[in-house]
Amino acid sequence: MSDGTKTSEAIWCLGDARQAGERVELRCGALHGVLSSDGVAGLEALAFNDTPLLAKLLTVETPAGPLPPAYESYVRGADHVTTHAETEAFPFRTQLYWSAKPLADGAVAATLSVSLQTDLLDTRPDLSVQTSVPTATARLWKEDVCRLDLADGVTILVTPHPSDAEECVLDTSDDACRLRVSPPFLEKGVIRRIRLAAIVLPGQASDETIAAALADLADDPPSRYMLGNRFLIAAVIAFGGEVTATPTTADTLMAKSPDQPEVAGIGVHLREKAGKGFVVRVLPNTPASEEGSLQAGDEIVAIAEGEATPVGLAGKELGDMSSLIRGRVGTEIRLTVISVNGETERVIRLVRGSIEELLVLGQDPLPVGAEAPPLVEFRNLESDATLSLASLDGTKVVLKFWSTGCRPCLRGIDDAYGSPSDVPEEQAVAARVLLVSIDDKIETARKTVESRGWTGGEFVWGGYEASKQFRLPGLPCTIVIDADGHIESCVLGAAYDAQSEPENAGDSER
Repeated sequence: MSDGTKTSEAIWCLGDARQAGERVELRCGALHGVLSSDGVAGLEALAFNDTPLLAKLLTVETPAGPLPPAYESYVRGADHVTTHAETEAFPFRTQLYWSAKPLADGAVAATLSVSLQTDLLDTRPDLSVQTSVPTATARLWKEDVCRLDLADGVTILVTPHPSDAEECVLDTSDDACRLRVSPPFLEKGVIRRIRLAAIVLPGQASDETIAAALADLADDPPSRYMLGNRFLIAAVIAFGGEVTATPTTADTLMAKSPDQPEVAGIGVHLREKAGKGFVVRVLPNTPASEEGSLQAGDEIVAIAEGEATPVGLAGKELGDMSSLIRGRVGTEIRLTVISVNGETERVIRLVRGSIEELLVLGQDPLPVGAEAPPLVEFRNLESDATLSLASLDGTKVVLKFWSTGCRPCLRGIDDAYGSPSDVPEEQAVAARVLLVSIDDKIETARKTVESRGWTGGEFVWGGYEASKQFRLPGLPCTIVIDADGHIESCVLGAAYDAQSEPENAGDSER
């Protein structure tokens, strides 16, 4: 079924992804399975080397039960993606990214990545991912690897990715293994990423074969779609670091094809509270910001397409609100709005446009060895002097990107530059370190530096243009540029210490 002919069900596998209907079929190497369009119930109807397997891989559960039905479901590249709204019982917006890849010795890893985001200030999400095989007995091969041997001569491993195992606890029962995930605290503006894997191996696998498959999985780089605050799961679970959230609850990507996204919206980030829709932020350089009257805290009461009858938002879920806002570029939308100050209802007319900022964070970063954008200019937050990268030719430069809305950024800079006593004594360093704000306005960045008492660092503002030119994958982010003006490294989540470069600056991680 992977020959490109059309079928009633989707064919989804590495190198050949498309979607149709309510079920998605996975074919990767010797592994064949079926996934509901929701992605929550796990991978089932399995076969390996054409032998049916009585097993269900990676079923996602929360303390309140299953995730709510997905309000978005699509195939992007090699990933099948579903998006689930937060609920009162589980207040986390969740995305599931399913994929698969061949491993050593004929093994195949079915992978699942989970992304969690919340509007709460300080909380800990808890969820579990279960793999059940009624005809097998689950046992621990190692502390973080569960092994199930099937009578069909097949071995299944369930494990968290080695880099993220500390965030997971692996339990076994007679015929199942469960990965319980409890990441560090989560707060508004932060996304937690989980990486999991279920590995299917031919035969009663030896310890050497298992070790080789696990090593192959550990060396596998994350999907390029994970860099934009996504994560991978494959009978393996792993948690990544903290990154700030590109708005995904409204004005999200409208894709003509998986590789050429077109964003059509008005440029607002919404949240749902008590069955009502409120504006969290108006993005710069968008139809909403150009119109000028919409502001954070405003309630959107109803939405209309052109001259059609308005649709009230009362009682609707966030995904439904988002769907009403999105549409084709150039089409008109009418918003009925109540201002944050309680004024009477008013109607705002906007024309949907390409919301460029939604594509800024979460991109593939500039590759190591590429030329850094020489014309990017920064403004010093203290002196207001302008500084360009071109003027630093011959000097190694470390750019530490941050924004006022990035809590991990603020905490890191607080630790390194919070007071004069916190700043290490001057050291002879071979690089110039710039702490670059990408806030919408320079005044916002300047107020943040002043109000938090940061001293001892060279704080500059690059704004939207800097984040676009450097193709930031997320925040916090550190980019090292060598003396010849080429990218030496790009590290997502690096600390904001006073050193010239992060500890892993020579690595190729992004």
